[in-house]
Amino acid sequence: MAQSAIQAAIDARSKIKDLSRIEQIRVFAEEGAYDHLVKIRQDPWNPVSRETADHSLPYIVAAAVLDGTISVGSFTPKVVLDPKRQAFIRRSLARLRRSSARTPWASRSAWRWAICRASRSSSTTAKSCTAMRGRSRHHKNPFTDGDLNEKLRENVAPVAGAQRAARLTELLWSLDKVKSTRELTRLLAFSGKIDIDSAMVRER
Repeated sequence: MAQSAIQAAIDARSKIKDLSRIEQIRVFAEEGAYDHLVKIRQDPWNPVSRETADHSLPYIVAAAVLDGTISVGSFTPKVVLDPKRQAFIRRSLARLRRSSARTPWASRSAWRWAICRASRSSSTTAKSCTAMRGRSRHHKNPFTDGDLNEKLRENVAPVAGAQRAARLTELLWSLDKVKSTRELTRLLAFSGKIDIDSAMVRER
Protein backbone atom coordinates (compact mmCIF):
# COMPACT_ATOMS: atom_id res chain seq x y z
CA MET A 1 0.00 0.00 0.00
CA ALA A 2 3.00 2.30 0.29
CA GLN A 3 4.26 1.83 -3.26
CA SER A 4 2.76 5.01 -4.67
CA ALA A 5 4.07 7.06 -1.73
CA ILE A 6 7.55 5.60 -2.28
CA GLN A 7 7.55 6.52 -5.95
CA ALA A 8 6.25 10.03 -5.26
CA ALA A 9 8.85 10.54 -2.52
CA ILE A 10 11.72 9.36 -4.73
CA ASP A 11 10.56 11.62 -7.58
CA ALA A 12 10.31 14.63 -5.27
CA ARG A 13 13.71 13.86 -3.75
CA SER A 14 15.35 13.89 -7.17
CA LYS A 15 14.58 17.61 -7.42
CA ILE A 16 16.30 18.48 -4.14
CA LYS A 17 20.09 18.77 -4.16
CA ASP A 18 20.58 19.28 -0.42
CA LEU A 19 18.40 16.93 1.65
CA SER A 20 19.41 18.72 4.86
CA ARG A 21 17.31 21.70 3.73
CA ILE A 22 14.07 19.72 3.71
CA GLU A 23 11.71 21.33 6.17
CA GLN A 24 8.61 19.24 5.71
CA ILE A 25 7.27 16.27 3.78
CA ARG A 26 3.53 15.91 3.32
CA VAL A 27 1.93 12.67 2.23
CA PHE A 28 -1.75 12.43 1.38
CA ALA A 29 -2.73 8.79 1.62
CA GLU A 30 -5.90 6.97 0.70
CA GLU A 31 -7.98 5.86 3.69
CA GLY A 32 -7.09 2.18 3.49
CA ALA A 33 -3.37 2.85 3.24
CA TYR A 34 -3.50 5.41 6.04
CA ASP A 35 -5.43 3.12 8.36
CA HIS A 36 -3.17 0.13 7.65
CA LEU A 37 0.19 1.90 7.86
CA VAL A 38 -0.52 4.68 10.35
CA LYS A 39 -3.77 4.56 12.29
CA ILE A 40 -3.67 0.98 13.61
CA ARG A 41 0.07 1.01 14.30
CA GLN A 42 1.26 1.53 17.86
CA ASP A 43 3.79 4.27 17.12
CA PRO A 44 4.54 4.62 13.39
CA TRP A 45 6.77 7.67 13.94
CA ASN A 46 9.08 5.65 16.19
CA PRO A 47 9.73 2.22 14.63
CA VAL A 48 11.83 -0.13 16.77
CA SER A 49 12.43 -3.11 14.47
CA ARG A 50 12.30 -4.37 10.90
CA GLU A 51 8.65 -5.34 11.33
CA THR A 52 7.46 -2.02 12.78
CA ALA A 53 9.43 -0.07 10.15
CA ASP A 54 8.06 -1.88 7.10
CA HIS A 55 4.52 -1.26 8.37
CA SER A 56 5.09 2.44 9.07
CA LEU A 57 4.22 4.91 6.32
CA PRO A 58 6.27 7.71 7.95
CA TYR A 59 9.35 5.48 8.05
CA ILE A 60 8.89 4.13 4.53
CA VAL A 61 8.55 7.62 3.02
CA ALA A 62 11.48 8.95 5.06
CA ALA A 63 13.68 6.06 3.93
CA ALA A 64 12.72 6.67 0.28
CA VAL A 65 13.67 10.34 0.58
CA LEU A 66 16.93 9.77 2.46
CA ASP A 67 18.16 6.81 0.41
CA GLY A 68 16.56 7.41 -2.98
CA THR A 69 15.29 3.83 -2.97
CA ILE A 70 13.67 1.17 -0.80
CA SER A 71 15.46 -2.16 -0.42
CA VAL A 72 16.00 -4.97 2.06
CA GLY A 73 18.75 -2.86 3.60
CA SER A 74 16.27 -0.10 4.41
CA PHE A 75 14.85 -2.25 7.23
CA THR A 76 17.91 -3.59 9.03
CA PRO A 77 17.79 -2.73 12.76
CA LYS A 78 20.95 -0.59 12.48
CA VAL A 79 19.41 1.54 9.74
CA VAL A 80 15.95 1.73 11.35
CA LEU A 81 17.37 2.88 14.69
CA ASP A 82 19.79 5.43 13.29
CA PRO A 83 19.22 8.51 15.51
CA LYS A 84 19.47 10.96 12.59
CA ARG A 85 16.92 8.98 10.60
CA GLN A 86 14.55 8.78 13.56
CA ALA A 87 14.85 12.52 14.11
CA PHE A 88 14.21 13.19 10.40
CA ILE A 89 10.98 11.14 10.56
CA ARG A 90 9.62 13.04 13.54
CA ARG A 91 10.67 16.44 12.22
CA SER A 92 9.78 16.18 8.55
CA LEU A 93 6.78 13.86 8.54
CA ALA A 94 4.71 15.35 11.34
CA ARG A 95 2.01 16.22 8.79
CA LEU A 96 0.88 12.95 7.27
CA ARG A 97 -2.82 12.80 6.62
CA ARG A 98 -5.60 10.74 5.14
CA SER A 99 -7.15 12.04 1.93
CA SER A 100 -10.85 12.86 1.92
CA ALA A 101 -13.59 13.50 -0.60
CA ARG A 102 -12.56 17.17 -0.54
CA THR A 103 -9.11 16.50 -1.97
CA PRO A 104 -8.87 16.87 -5.77
CA TRP A 105 -7.39 13.39 -6.27
CA ALA A 106 -9.96 11.56 -4.14
CA SER A 107 -12.03 9.23 -6.28
CA ARG A 108 -13.02 5.63 -6.64
CA SER A 109 -9.37 4.84 -7.37
CA ALA A 110 -7.94 7.29 -4.84
CA TRP A 111 -5.86 4.56 -3.24
CA ARG A 112 -3.56 4.88 -6.24
CA TRP A 113 -2.56 8.37 -5.24
CA ALA A 114 0.06 9.75 -2.93
CA ILE A 115 1.64 13.19 -2.95
CA CYS A 116 4.91 14.01 -1.30
CA ARG A 117 5.85 17.62 -0.74
CA ALA A 118 9.42 18.35 0.29
CA SER A 119 9.76 22.00 1.25
CA ARG A 120 13.06 23.89 1.07
CA SER A 121 12.78 27.34 2.58
CA SER A 122 10.21 29.00 0.32
CA SER A 123 10.23 26.41 -2.48
CA THR A 124 8.14 23.27 -2.76
CA THR A 125 8.55 20.15 -4.85
CA ALA A 126 5.39 18.09 -5.38
CA LYS A 127 5.05 14.74 -7.08
CA SER A 128 2.18 12.32 -7.49
CA CYS A 129 2.04 8.71 -8.54
CA THR A 130 -1.07 6.99 -9.82
CA ALA A 131 -0.08 3.47 -10.82
CA MET A 132 1.97 1.45 -8.37
CA ARG A 133 4.62 -0.36 -10.36
CA GLY A 134 4.41 -4.12 -10.57
CA ARG A 135 1.08 -4.77 -8.90
CA SER A 136 -1.20 -6.97 -11.04
CA ARG A 137 -4.11 -4.56 -10.77
CA HIS A 138 -1.97 -1.85 -12.39
CA HIS A 139 -1.83 -3.08 -15.95
CA LYS A 140 -0.67 0.35 -17.10
CA ASN A 141 2.61 0.05 -15.20
CA PRO A 142 3.57 -3.65 -15.00
CA PHE A 143 6.92 -5.14 -14.08
CA THR A 144 9.13 -6.11 -16.99
CA ASP A 145 11.02 -9.40 -16.96
CA GLY A 146 14.11 -7.38 -16.08
CA ASP A 147 12.32 -5.80 -13.11
CA LEU A 148 11.37 -9.25 -11.81
CA ASN A 149 14.93 -10.51 -12.21
CA GLU A 150 16.28 -7.50 -10.31
CA LYS A 151 13.72 -7.89 -7.52
CA LEU A 152 14.67 -11.53 -7.04
CA ARG A 153 18.39 -10.71 -7.11
CA GLU A 154 17.99 -7.88 -4.61
CA ASN A 155 16.14 -10.05 -2.11
CA VAL A 156 17.87 -13.41 -2.59
CA ALA A 157 21.52 -12.51 -3.21
CA PRO A 158 22.16 -11.09 0.31
CA VAL A 159 21.25 -14.43 1.92
CA ALA A 160 22.05 -16.91 -0.86
CA GLY A 161 24.85 -15.28 -2.83
CA ALA A 162 24.89 -13.85 -6.34
CA GLN A 163 25.65 -17.16 -8.07
CA ARG A 164 22.79 -18.99 -6.38
CA ALA A 165 20.39 -16.13 -7.06
CA ALA A 166 21.35 -16.16 -10.74
CA ARG A 167 20.79 -19.91 -11.02
CA LEU A 168 17.44 -19.62 -9.24
CA THR A 169 16.37 -16.89 -11.68
CA GLU A 170 17.36 -19.05 -14.63
CA LEU A 171 15.53 -22.08 -13.24
CA LEU A 172 12.33 -20.19 -12.48
CA TRP A 173 12.11 -18.80 -16.02
CA SER A 174 12.37 -22.34 -17.42
CA LEU A 175 10.15 -24.01 -14.85
CA ASP A 176 7.71 -25.24 -17.50
CA LYS A 177 10.52 -27.35 -18.96
CA VAL A 178 11.86 -28.76 -15.69
CA LYS A 179 11.23 -32.48 -15.25
CA SER A 180 12.03 -32.50 -11.54
CA THR A 181 11.70 -29.80 -8.88
CA ARG A 182 14.55 -31.26 -6.84
CA GLU A 183 17.06 -28.61 -7.89
CA LEU A 184 14.54 -25.85 -7.18
CA THR A 185 13.88 -27.11 -3.65
CA ARG A 186 17.64 -27.44 -3.10
CA LEU A 187 18.18 -23.83 -4.12
CA LEU A 188 15.41 -22.70 -1.77
CA ALA A 189 16.70 -24.67 1.24
CA PHE A 190 18.95 -22.82 3.68
CA SER A 191 20.97 -24.09 6.61
CA GLY A 192 22.05 -22.16 9.65
CA LYS A 193 20.63 -18.92 10.97
CA ILE A 194 19.50 -16.32 8.47
CA ASP A 195 18.46 -12.94 9.81
CA ILE A 196 15.27 -12.40 7.84
CA ASP A 197 13.10 -11.36 10.79
CA SER A 198 14.33 -9.37 13.74
CA ALA A 199 13.22 -9.19 17.34
CA MET A 200 12.44 -5.87 18.99
CA VAL A 201 15.78 -4.17 19.38
CA ARG A 202 14.94 -1.25 21.62
CA GLU A 203 13.06 -1.06 24.89
CA ARG A 204 10.12 1.30 25.05
